[in-house]
Amino acid sequence: MKSRLVFFMPKIDRDFFLTESLLERQNLYTSPLSEIQGNLFMRALLLYSGETIDTQKLNLKNLQVRRICSSRTNIFYFAFKCLSELRGVGAKKFIFVAGTPFQSLLVSKILHLFFPKSKVQVSIHGEVGGIKSNRIKSVFFRTLIGRVDAIRFVSDEQRRSFLREYSISHIPNVVAPVPIEIAAPLIKIKSVRSLGFVGRIHTERDPWLWAQIAEGFPDLEKIIVGEGPLRADFQALIPMASFYGQLKGSQLSQAWDDIGILLSTAPYESYGLALRESLLNGVPVVARSSAGARELEREFPNIVKLFNSKEEAVHHISCFIQKPPGLEEFYGFRKWFAAKQNSSLMALAHLWDSIGD
Repeated sequence: MKSRLVFFMPKIDRDFFLTESLLERQNLYTSPLSEIQGNLFMRALLLYSGETIDTQKLNLKNLQVRRICSSRTNIFYFAFKCLSELRGVGAKKFIFVAGTPFQSLLVSKILHLFFPKSKVQVSIHGEVGGIKSNRIKSVFFRTLIGRVDAIRFVSDEQRRSFLREYSISHIPNVVAPVPIEIAAPLIKIKSVRSLGFVGRIHTERDPWLWAQIAEGFPDLEKIIVGEGPLRADFQALIPMASFYGQLKGSQLSQAWDDIGILLSTAPYESYGLALRESLLNGVPVVARSSAGARELEREFPNIVKLFNSKEEAVHHISCFIQKPPGLEEFYGFRKWFAAKQNSSLMALAHLWDSIGD
């Protein structure tokens, strides 16, 4: 019998991405596995803490979603509730999918004590530097990463850096970025009238540097998409900016239509989801040099520019204002992205299938 996939999402409503989008994304991850296993496939189980979610309006044919407790409960109580839930589902073997290398990995390792025939697959979204900058996270990660059964990375460069830093080359691994739905075909190149910030508004995205760079372009509208603990501070720095909050569906598509250039000041981007969404929507990117941004710049240097200083960022933005890139650049990215996404999702499915026998 095949092992059943189990996703853990403690405090799901604290994630930057809206809950519905997160669930649809996990369903998308499991679709290739359903194709591979056919009648042997069991719907993946997603256990979460947070507010009650109405899943009736979502098309989650490969996913069974269950609320375990509220988001106010601690991680150990969440693990206890997951244990009670798993004991009642009948299956004896699972693949515990830890969506981050911290809370979900801890839950997975606790449950593995009770289901020793199960496997643990961890997904690493950050960079080595980001993990090492936090001593507690670094010790936790170094202690447990060699004891998992499979690893999912989100970029080739990220995988290379982790394999250099940690003794994990013997662990089965795959590169499978976060999937993105490709929007309708692009129609025209927009004139640059605005500068955009897209993501969670917190320290790791360095909104202070974003504001410093943006102040050099008083004639550009400032559009901020996202929420987070630093929203009030960010708004105080750029009071004339338009704060859109968290968006989904057609609202998010409209926001991309409003943005002329995406400015990303995050120092650590192992993949850069917003960077890729920007390019899929025909918006050029000026990004702080990071693993995810460097991979994009190598492939598409005409629509992605990197900076290591405020002056470099200002220069790149000015160049895009003077000469926006052509549509053919973005269509080239779309073709490249679609091919990589399809192959990576299938590779992840084969990894799950192989460790779940």
